Amino acid sequence: MKKAVFLHMEAILRDYPKIDEYIKNRQNSAYYSIEDDRFIASLRWQKKCVTEVLLKTDFATKRVIDALYFQRNPNLTLEGVADHLHISRTNLYYKRNHFLETLRKELGW
Repeated sequence: MKKAVFLHMEAILRDYPKIDEYIKNRQNSAYYSIEDDRFIASLRWQKKCVTEVLLKTDFATKRVIDALYFQRNPNLTLEGVADHLHISRTNLYYKRNHFLETLRKELGW
């Protein structure tokens, strides 16, 4: 997977818990335009894809994704997250990469 795609999907995952708030703010904006409508449609599509992939994945992978992207702790490295979840670093990388690959396919990239 290309680095740019990988980083973009990580950004989508970090924004996932706040997508509804972003949509609400855009819709309540005084200057709501067609460009905003496209942006909102894109956000909804991304949320739908992430939700579907999360529903299809196993519990251990959900814990990894939650610890890495939804409960963002800037003091923890990937090794720290692996230690916190009591899994090996290799297993953490595998679960993260497999999830991101599944998300990439769901997004159609």
